[in-house]
Amino acid sequence: MAGIPSRWAVWLCCFLFVVESARSSKHLVTG
Repeated sequence: MAGIPSRWAVWLCCFLFVVESARSSKHLVTG
């Protein structure tokens, strides 16, 4: 884990953020 470049960590954070946002929006749309 410590050998992972910082850029990969940033991409991972962004990906997780997008996924969570999609979940939230989907839940809001479906009610």
